[in-house]
Amino acid sequence: MRSIPSLVAAFGALTASASAYALQGAPASDNTARINALVQKLKTSDVGERFAAVLALKKMGPDATAAIPALADVSKNDPEPEIRELARKCIDVDALAQKLKSSHVGERFAAVLALRKMGPDARAAIPVLADMSKNDPEPEIRESAKKCLDVVREPIFVPFLQSKEAKEASEKEHQRQAVEKFRRAVEKQIKEASEKEEEEEPDNHYGIVTIHNKTEVAINYSYRVGEGAWRQATINPGERDYYWHEYDFVNENASPPFEIRFDSDLGPGVAWRTYALDRCAAPRVDPELGRDYDFIKHAGADLIDIYGR
Repeated sequence: MRSIPSLVAAFGALTASASAYALQGAPASDNTARINALVQKLKTSDVGERFAAVLALKKMGPDATAAIPALADVSKNDPEPEIRELARKCIDVDALAQKLKSSHVGERFAAVLALRKMGPDARAAIPVLADMSKNDPEPEIRESAKKCLDVVREPIFVPFLQSKEAKEASEKEHQRQAVEKFRRAVEKQIKEASEKEEEEEPDNHYGIVTIHNKTEVAINYSYRVGEGAWRQATINPGERDYYWHEYDFVNENASPPFEIRFDSDLGPGVAWRTYALDRCAAPRVDPELGRDYDFIKHAGADLIDIYGR
């Protein structure tokens, strides 16, 4: 179970600086390790972590080029619309189009893959992709560019063009909603953790035994604790007596023996019985929490005995 302080700290870390994820697990100079760590964060089930990872990659700018395929996938498939939108804004289609002209085979292939995952959002790269599908020296890349064109050329409906100010306001609102959603998730986890802690078993401080008189006569008996002196007691019909021992330390769950002695013959005869009774560990002194024993009269005879439940 995650502790309440750790949940609060996680939320504070997000709202303070989402880019802190870029430094997790790798030196600041090692972009490859930083990007790999952030790409793994994009796959987590935690909404806040995915949102923070996309923000961190966005802040890295061109240094995060290697993460473009993963961002393209997030822009299409993440279940949260705010995260999909933010991931789309992280991808520079013009920069990817320039990568298509690279002399490095791996860079060209990665750029095609990223543009294909973007779908119609990568329409600005169609001219370069068309040229690549015909003229790239690598047949595999030419074929990949053709498939990419089929995906990118799919019709896209744009209901209206937003102004720059409107787009910026929309992006801020999406970020605000994502942070608010994460805040609510953290508060829910904090509440659940608190409730779970309250439901957990409390510490035990006492050992308790509870004696009930289920007969119709008053019963005299003696009891002692450990090697102590015997003491006299009387319990009336329908009543209960209880005895407790306080532990030397929390959850000790061990007490000195508790013995009881009584005459089981209600007639003129004498039939002494002696028993060692068990206790129940309890967090407080309460007869309801003790180990229950009942004095019971035998049917058809003037004899009593004590039985544990």
